[in-house]
Amino acid sequence: MTKKRKQSAFTQIIVAVVIALLVGGSAPWWWSEVKNFFVESDTNESTPQTVPTPVEPETKTITACSHLSVTASWDGISARQETNQCKYSPPVGWRIINYQVQEHNKSNGSCAVSFDERLLTAKVRAKAHGSTFDQKRGWINVTVKAMIERTE
Repeated sequence: MTKKRKQSAFTQIIVAVVIALLVGGSAPWWWSEVKNFFVESDTNESTPQTVPTPVEPETKTITACSHLSVTASWDGISARQETNQCKYSPPVGWRIINYQVQEHNKSNGSCAVSFDERLLTAKVRAKAHGSTFDQKRGWINVTVKAMIERTE
């Protein structure tokens, strides 16, 4: 081959590459795959995700009476008895199904709980004890938890 022919072939190749670059047809075979990847990623990120609304459990335990307490002491020569109470009603659409009493401390005290579906009543009672010479106080401190259930 002559030098002129080599330059002519080279020039033709260069011209073809330049034209292909200008027209845009010379994109690599993998360009469409990369482009689709980024387009899909952008649409996934910008699309808001639907988050399911949290559903409250059908039953739950709540504090109905927190630290219900009473203290009884001596009044001169007589031992007094003291009482205290707490009432709890569940929210609309719920009913009371059970309860639990947690004693924090007590000395000659007691707790009684009654309930139906709509009302829980907790009563604490304490009585001073000992003798007139050895007077001792009575007390009780409790927390009452109610288990409630959805009715709707």
